[in-house]
Amino acid sequence: MAEPVSDSHEVAERAAADGSEVALRKFSAKRVNKHVKSVYAFANTLAAAIIGAAIIGAAYIIPSVTKGAAQFDLDAPSWVLIGLTLHGFGHFVIWRFLRRED
Repeated sequence: MAEPVSDSHEVAERAAADGSEVALRKFSAKRVNKHVKSVYAFANTLAAAIIGAAIIGAAYIIPSVTKGAAQFDLDAPSWVLIGLTLHGFGHFVIWRFLRRED
């Protein structure tokens, strides 16, 4: 029975030494998927921050502090649209670049 491997470089070296193209392909797919998921998480986090800042901060808190009454800021819908676009970009990255690992 093979011993467990903890280092990703060891996985690639063992797969290359065994001549197993399947193991090397799986390793490559897992490596790419890790980066794709990181981009997806970054885009969604940024989108949530922009939407939250636009709706809560720019649309309600800042106008109520500066003008004394809660008035809706007209720039907020454009920031929400930018946030939704970033969210959609994250989904596009997952759909387009995620690889099968089997």
